[in-house]
Amino acid sequence: MDKKLAVSAWASNGVPGERYPNLIVFGGSPRNPHGNRELEGAIISELEKLAQEPVSPREIEKVANGLESDFIRLLASNEGLASQLSYAEAVLGNWREPFEFLERARKVTPEDVRRVAREYFKRSNLTAAWLERAAKKEKP
Repeated sequence: MDKKLAVSAWASNGVPGERYPNLIVFGGSPRNPHGNRELEGAIISELEKLAQEPVSPREIEKVANGLESDFIRLLASNEGLASQLSYAEAVLGNWREPFEFLERARKVTPEDVRRVAREYFKRSNLTAAWLERAAKKEKP
């Protein structure tokens, strides 16, 4: 259900880098009159759903298609091709890794998503931080 809680919501993997095990960060900006606590609860609720309810094969296909189209766009120029292949070799240790990653992404199943969500998206793994505006001071 879309409750219009957020102006934006996002996820970012590879924090702080990609070579070694790292973090996934979820975030967003609450829509007035909703606050950080409510948005955090909604994000946690969605993560818990991933651990309990299988995502549809169509959703997995959409993600894999997006990954592939983003990668193809990056390879559309000589600069992009050189950047991606050299990055993969230097950081990931294998220039073929981006291509192999796409192959692995196409093999992800709904049960894979549930298993990973159960293992990693637990409250015991959660660190939360909020940025809030200071209350306005009244002028004397």
